[in-house]
Amino acid sequence: MFAWWWYRKYRQNHSVDIILDEAGGWPLLSPLFERKIPIIFLANHIGEKEFITRFPPIGWVAKRLYDGFFGLYRHCKTLTISQSTKQELIT
Repeated sequence: MFAWWWYRKYRQNHSVDIILDEAGGWPLLSPLFERKIPIIFLANHIGEKEFITRFPPIGWVAKRLYDGFFGLYRHCKTLTISQSTKQELIT
């Protein structure tokens, strides 16, 4: 949730060549705070069923936010673990 803060502090004394942004839960949202360095997005799973079944009706709102986050990565190279995750990202 505070990846952007840590990243800004880190960049003061270090160089960064690439960002690997992983979404096994909430993504780091690195496209919001980095526009020059390449970002590779790693999607382990989408998890939409988890939100809705565990936390209704809050889960419905969380799922909509989560789906919106993936739109931030549309210009990033993306790696997935499985064919089913790939299909979920495409649709």
